[in-house]
Amino acid sequence: MGRLLDINGGTGLLARFVAPENSWLGQLAVSGGLVLGRQNFDGEAWVGVQGGNGISRDQYAGTFFGYATLYKIIQDQPDIKKECAKRAKQMLTYLIQNNWKVDEDRSSMANSDTFPTVWSSIAYQKITFLVIGETMWPGLFTKELEGSSPLSGSAWVSSWLGTLDHINGYYGNNLNYIVYYNYALYEKDGERKNKLLKSFSIKDNYLQYSINPHFDVIRAAIHPELRTLYAPVIQESLQKFSHRNHRTVAPLDLDLSTIEWIDIGKVHRPRYPLDITLRRYTGQFQWERSPFAAVDEPGEGSPEVEKPGIDYTLPYWMARYYNIL
Repeated sequence: MGRLLDINGGTGLLARFVAPENSWLGQLAVSGGLVLGRQNFDGEAWVGVQGGNGISRDQYAGTFFGYATLYKIIQDQPDIKKECAKRAKQMLTYLIQNNWKVDEDRSSMANSDTFPTVWSSIAYQKITFLVIGETMWPGLFTKELEGSSPLSGSAWVSSWLGTLDHINGYYGNNLNYIVYYNYALYEKDGERKNKLLKSFSIKDNYLQYSINPHFDVIRAAIHPELRTLYAPVIQESLQKFSHRNHRTVAPLDLDLSTIEWIDIGKVHRPRYPLDITLRRYTGQFQWERSPFAAVDEPGEGSPEVEKPGIDYTLPYWMARYYNIL
């Protein structure tokens, strides 16, 4: 994962993906004019791509989630902890130096809309990244954290706004959960934590209905008193998910007759969150997809596309770590 940073010179600017230049993926990026970063790794030329509109908050949130979680749970491997701290410092220093705005990778993208990625109204992410950095590098980010702490009082606004369209905007909820998980894992300031976790609760209260083991595990990790309650719910969800095809194609014998449909304005959708076995197959992370997105017909999808697998392994191993399963 470090090469996503190293490809752009280790400045802290992420790439969307990297590949050896002579690989089919590297050549596809080169021929499409999509390359921004180039570096040699172990004597081999590699290229980096930023994506259609440059790097977004999504990718920074996901990368912080990976490094920060690993740093916290690994106790007996100092080299790994050192690497995690190094990468968090790179990203955080870059964001601070650029006033929490990423736009240098926009002009190079042929089909970019040129709008920067900013954190001006995303208080909970900004504070979380700073709390992580301050824990890993005591004193280095103190001033910036102190200056941003008052934002904790207004973080509820973005959570509340997110509840106004929590179905069509469901994909963004994954960011809320992984960032708040890291926040709860790292925060030591009781007053600030109380404010931000109240913000999390506003969004979480709207999403407990959605039969999402990824969200359920994070909720139980943040609130230990809920672990016994959610253990059977998470177990059942993962068991049902394990019965789905491992490729992105719906079974030919899938019975869709049990779905009750309703019309809300111009929207035709299931009345209730779908059973996991009836949800649309996607090559992306399943738990950021709407629980109301149904399979349209048996056999739809592609039998040639393998599921990423993290849909199952991430909530499963988090649940094991917290003794939920």
